[in-house]
Amino acid sequence: MTNAKLIFFFDGLCPLCLAEVRQLEKLDTDNKIRMVDVYSEQFESFSQRIDKLAALKKLHGLTDKGQLLVGLDVTYRAWHLVGKGLWFSPINWPWLRPFLDLAYRFFAQHRASISLLLTGKRHCETCQSSNPKAKMLSSKDPKETL
Repeated sequence: MTNAKLIFFFDGLCPLCLAEVRQLEKLDTDNKIRMVDVYSEQFESFSQRIDKLAALKKLHGLTDKGQLLVGLDVTYRAWHLVGKGLWFSPINWPWLRPFLDLAYRFFAQHRASISLLLTGKRHCETCQSSNPKAKMLSSKDPKETL
């Protein structure tokens, strides 16, 4: 896994997901995070450990010690690694976490619609055109894949 402390699996067709990935990449000057698009060929080497459909429903991550992280735990770990963990520390507050988990599940389930509202794009067209496998998968009804 090289020197990365986290492998961050993301939906490369989601404009909001890509925005977060780009922000993390800018801040990750020490290359502590390895970004892997679940639609990429890189993902195939993880397919025994990470289910693609599950990774499309919720963020997934693997630590350098092999621990599987899901959802907000991936978000917190990634932002912590780039020095912004304080911003995301409320994720770990026990009294707040159940509400944040509900909000995250809602966001994850409806991210294409939320993306359409915020960016005018349901999916990243440039990603679709450069990745035939992703284009084929994204042409299905999003409710079928998510």
